[in-house]
Amino acid sequence: MLLSMTNGHAQIIIDDTAGYCGSVGDSTHLAWVLTSDSVLTISGSGAMADYTSFYDYNYYHSTALWAYGDRVTTVIIEAGVTSIGNYAFYGCNRLRSVTIGDNVTKIGNFAFFECAGITSLTIGNSVTDIGLAAFSECTRLSSVTIPNSVVRIGNSAFQNSGNLTSITLGNSVESIGDLAFFDCRGLGVINLPNSLKTIGDAAFGACTFTTITIPSGVTQIGNYVFRGCANLTAINVDANNHRYSSIDGILYSKIQDTLISCPEKKGGDITVPNTVAVMVNNAFFNCGNILTMNIPHSVVSIGDNVFSYCNSLTAINVDGNNPRYSSANGLLYSKTQDTLIRCPVWKQEIIVTGTIVLPNTITTIKNAAFLDCKTLRVLTIPKNVTSIENEALYLCNSLTAIIVRAKIPPTLGNDVFYTVPAHISIYVPCDTKSAYQSASKWNYFSNFQDTIAIQHPDTVEVERQNNSLIISWASTGATSYEVYRNDALLTTVSTTTYTDNSMTSNTNYCYQIKAVDGNCKSNLTGKVCHNFVGVAEQQIGGFSVYPNPTNGQLIIKNEELREGSVIEIYNIVGQELLSIESLKSTEATIDVSSLASGMYFLKVGNQMVRFVKE
Repeated sequence: MLLSMTNGHAQIIIDDTAGYCGSVGDSTHLAWVLTSDSVLTISGSGAMADYTSFYDYNYYHSTALWAYGDRVTTVIIEAGVTSIGNYAFYGCNRLRSVTIGDNVTKIGNFAFFECAGITSLTIGNSVTDIGLAAFSECTRLSSVTIPNSVVRIGNSAFQNSGNLTSITLGNSVESIGDLAFFDCRGLGVINLPNSLKTIGDAAFGACTFTTITIPSGVTQIGNYVFRGCANLTAINVDANNHRYSSIDGILYSKIQDTLISCPEKKGGDITVPNTVAVMVNNAFFNCGNILTMNIPHSVVSIGDNVFSYCNSLTAINVDGNNPRYSSANGLLYSKTQDTLIRCPVWKQEIIVTGTIVLPNTITTIKNAAFLDCKTLRVLTIPKNVTSIENEALYLCNSLTAIIVRAKIPPTLGNDVFYTVPAHISIYVPCDTKSAYQSASKWNYFSNFQDTIAIQHPDTVEVERQNNSLIISWASTGATSYEVYRNDALLTTVSTTTYTDNSMTSNTNYCYQIKAVDGNCKSNLTGKVCHNFVGVAEQQIGGFSVYPNPTNGQLIIKNEELREGSVIEIYNIVGQELLSIESLKSTEATIDVSSLASGMYFLKVGNQMVRFVKE
């Protein structure tokens, strides 16, 4: 007889076909026997010892002696045994049939982990606790009945048992742990008992049932419980549940102020109820059939990855009265549009052109903003962006170029460019190439081109004032601006206006602006022209006419002008063209748009003023 230790307990071995496996003292209160037909029987009274895992050449298995040599095909736990130890049958790959006696109350952690050959499992009617990963990776197990005695199904209890097509849950189950039935891809139907109170994270992930009903007693539902359930069309909730509710198959809090989870197969256009204030993390994760999303004014919090892998989503629309969020062109932004939150994967503009136009107001591109936008080929990052968060361009592997207009490299989160090829062209502003090459995470790329000219002003305006022209433009943040007149450099200024006093009558002047910042210059703006055809506003005594020149309306001020006064207009050869009776004292407006371009005389009483019609 041999003596060894397992987790501090004596393991008395008679030979390699029999021994003791109790958890107390010398362990002789439980005995095991392995017969020549590969049947292992454990008998006696009390709890089994706990074991650990052991790597033996090609695989892990239990440190229990019966596990060596992969000899066991049938396990019978007799009635006197009260618990099955941790790792007791870990890695017994030839094991086909398990019968657990009616006095066992606990099945230990990893007890039957990776027993891939089990096809028959009978669980005794005293078991209350199924431990961590107890039957995980039992890939041939197709049917399980959980007896009415079971209260807790531990984390990962049946995880990755992909052939499991039928499971009957007893009427005492209160807790289903994290990942308990994750990746049980054969599980097409499941009925949850009314005793159930808590459902752990990803408990039913990647299962294949089409509908599920949350019982009345459930008070806690974990995160992404149904992630990967590609056939799920509806999550229904018992009307008597005090914590949760459902509308049209979508899971909400009881008062419907929180949207929790949308089933992945739900499709079409989604309008979020105007009671909802919070859309939790992953709420629409992998809902690949949704086309448009309409967000009401009531929503003030949208969690992370809410729209990730919604691969048919074409537009996210936000009510204009929403205080926290906004939308433009189908993209989701913060209210002030300084933060881009999400671009729909199936945005038609991207599909057709391969690119998208973003506003210059953006300073932050949020995590996963463009995640899985596989049709995006060229992205322009606006000049004010300072931060690009985690996974913003994750899986955007069709990108061929990124145009970054920011002078200072934006800070990058983790995995921003995951699967984006490192050799694509990165176009950056003039004189910033070295900064980008040395910037953290930007240095992932190898092909920087600092060929982006600084931005020129968006608009240029020319206004006549007396005998001068005032040229003005919007600031671009440049240190100075070059003013061109008729294709020649006129001057350089540090402001955004310039007054040109060197004018000649009947001359057409065309102006362009070029922004200058250090050694970098923008392209020229388009030409803005003004035909300087005559003198400015005429004023004699209290008699004035403006604007002069005019292209339509002419305003006349005269202290002697009063109702009934006659206003006359003559051409330069003295021919009267218009005669109008004034209807307002001291000031009158007349329409001269019908006159041909040229010089005219306007007469009120015995006073005459010259004006130019453009």
